[in-house]
Amino acid sequence: MHYSIDKNQISTMINSPGEIRGDVLLKDKLFVLSKGGEEKLKKTEEELEEMGYLFYYNKIAGRRFYPWSIRILSLLAISRVFNMNSNEVKEMGKLSYKRPFSSFAYFFPSIEKSAKVIGKDWRKKSTIGRVDVKTIDRKEKYLAVRLYNLHFHPIYCDYFLGYIEKVFETSKISMIESKETRCYFRGDDFFHEFLLKWKK
Repeated sequence: MHYSIDKNQISTMINSPGEIRGDVLLKDKLFVLSKGGEEKLKKTEEELEEMGYLFYYNKIAGRRFYPWSIRILSLLAISRVFNMNSNEVKEMGKLSYKRPFSSFAYFFPSIEKSAKVIGKDWRKKSTIGRVDVKTIDRKEKYLAVRLYNLHFHPIYCDYFLGYIEKVFETSKISMIESKETRCYFRGDDFFHEFLLKWKK
C-alpha cells in the first residue's frame, strides 16, 4: 500500500476544521464509476467505513459543503481500492480539472489567466487554505505555485500537483516536469510549493 494512515491520524483529521463543496466529491464518484462501476464504488464506501466514516457517494449534493476530512479519506479509500501509487493519484488529479466555458478566452487561456483560475476555483470550493502562483518566468519557462494552510495528508500533494499541471496545460504549453519542491510533511515551513517547467 503506497499511502498509509493510522486511527489517531484519522481522528485528528475528522476533528479538523474546514469544508469543501460536494462538487469535488462528485468528481471522485465519477472517477470510481469510470474505472470500476458500482461495484468499485461500493468497495470505496466500505473502505471509508473501515476508516470509521460512514459515507455514501450517491447522497452527495454538489453545492453543499462537506468536511475536508471526507475529501482526504475519499482519496485514500480510492487509492486502496485501485491500489494506486503517487503517479496514478496525480493522474486522477489531472482528470478532475474541466475547463470553464464562461467566455471564449478560456478556450485558449494565457498562463496568467490559468493562474487566476486556480485561485478563483479554490476560493469557490474550499473554506480553508489558499493558493498563490508565486512565480511565472516566461524566459526560463517555469512557474511556482504555493498551497498554504492545508496539511491533512500527503496524498493530497500528489492529487493537487496533477490538478495544477492540467490547468496550465490548457495554456497550450508542453509540460516537461512537475514536482513538489517544498512540503509541510517534510518539515518545510508552513506551505507546499510546486514547480512546473515547460519546453524552452
